[in-house]
Amino acid sequence: MGWNLFGSPYLCAMNYADMEYGRVIYGYQGGADGNYVTIKTYGDDGNDVDGHIPAGDAVFTQTATLGNSETFSVEPGSRIEGAAYAGTESLEIAVTRAGQTRADGAADVLQLNAVAEAEARTDFDMTADGVKWMGGAAVPQIYATQGPCRYSLLSAVSREGSVAVGLTLPEAGTYTIGLPEDCAAGGYEAVTLTDAATGRTTDLLAGDYDFSVAGGGDVAGRFTVSFRRMAADRAADGISIWSPSPSTVAVSGLEAGDEVRVFTASGVLAAQAEAAFTSLRLAVGASGLVVVEVTRNGATLRIGKVGI
Repeated sequence: MGWNLFGSPYLCAMNYADMEYGRVIYGYQGGADGNYVTIKTYGDDGNDVDGHIPAGDAVFTQTATLGNSETFSVEPGSRIEGAAYAGTESLEIAVTRAGQTRADGAADVLQLNAVAEAEARTDFDMTADGVKWMGGAAVPQIYATQGPCRYSLLSAVSREGSVAVGLTLPEAGTYTIGLPEDCAAGGYEAVTLTDAATGRTTDLLAGDYDFSVAGGGDVAGRFTVSFRRMAADRAADGISIWSPSPSTVAVSGLEAGDEVRVFTASGVLAAQAEAAFTSLRLAVGASGLVVVEVTRNGATLRIGKVGI
């Protein structure tokens, strides 16, 4: 089990759907806080994600081959779909040096997706879970441990249980574990980090957790993460509304063309936008309790309240 490097040989981008079957790839996801992530290229419904690999880019693909190479077919695509290195939404937990951010290039991310206990898996699925790609020793790294293996992506962990989290740190000092601002965490009531060394628990939805180590190396058996999904009646329409940071509203579960409007408690329109993808983030010129309205094709789909 490992990763093979391959490059897109075409002068145009390569859709995920062009590959002969769904794969887990490892590549650079751009943006202001861009970094390398493990990407599941198809959804839980078995359909391909609308994403692509840019022309000429080289990425790693997960493989179980025992040989020195692997061959797979790529069908010609008719047009480019979605964003470069788009992937299925997942809960992301990042580790950084204290005072730094992902934008500083000194962060690593663990990706998890919590499901009902009956749907959870403890065995490894090569097409859905990602073996941890261990980077350079100068960057703090985070991963899930399940049995003897390290994972950067677990796609079906039980929401009723907990996940053991390991770290590899470059040196002594203070580090931070937290949820990136663009993390799709709206479907969780809590993301609880437990530190066995101090006995402290922290809800990462409410804030980051700082900790110190006396030396570099592997940190095992110290941290676990547990979580609860929102109640079924709160997530029945598939729309999740939350505030990832002050004066900001995030909405997920959208369709392209959905209208999102944010009102203050007094009924004043504070922000509005049309969704282009399945999630949307709005900067709101207000604070306190706001009302978020989601409409689709002129009909109200969801009205929710959130504190920002």
